[in-house]
Amino acid sequence: MLERRFPPVHLGEGTRPVIYTLAPKGARLLGSQGGLIDEAGERAIPKATFNRKASPLFYEHTIRRNDFQLALTLACRQAPNVEVLFWRQDRSIKDAVTFLNGNGKTPAILRKVPLFADGFFGLEVKDRKLYFFVEIDRGTTDNKRFLTKMKGYYHLWLQRRHVKRYGIENFRVLVVTTSKARMENLIQTAKKVRQGNGGSGLFWFTTFDRYSTDIPLSILGHIWKRASAGNGDDHSILD
Repeated sequence: MLERRFPPVHLGEGTRPVIYTLAPKGARLLGSQGGLIDEAGERAIPKATFNRKASPLFYEHTIRRNDFQLALTLACRQAPNVEVLFWRQDRSIKDAVTFLNGNGKTPAILRKVPLFADGFFGLEVKDRKLYFFVEIDRGTTDNKRFLTKMKGYYHLWLQRRHVKRYGIENFRVLVVTTSKARMENLIQTAKKVRQGNGGSGLFWFTTFDRYSTDIPLSILGHIWKRASAGNGDDHSILD
């Protein structure tokens, strides 16, 4: 039913928890007895999900994303007047944005940037609806590549593609990373999207240790920093 995967152990880490993933037999059982069948009568779990030979980095990245989603779901069950409208992480949120990319020192060139967020979700807070893209950063992306991705999100917003694709008026990009130092570095990088303005509050940052599934309401607390000119204050995503 399940497959065991053993993540690599780095020097000084000690024993790491075993990762359990769904095996093909377990997927068939869910499909036949768990009701996970799509409208065409096919199983709703893609074959690549349970027979994929992925790297340890892929599994760690996936666990971080799952922890975020779980903390968010539990928090919204506990918080009054807050509800998760949806969570998506499939190809329906895959996009590409074309824009002129330059830094003022070199001629701008036409650039097409693919965007495939780790998650996309909506919250309903009393009479408001809020929408967020999620980017899980494990410190493996260099600043140049990260800046290009943030420019992609900014131009997605500037071109109002989110209105046409998702029928929403606004969104934020939540970036979750490994440490305070890494977060500050990414904030400074994101400020370059609009030469110091940071995308007008479009980009919000926190670190993995500032929320947990043990205390899920922490994810809705004042743990987020905005990539704006004055980003010293902590904010809640419900603000």
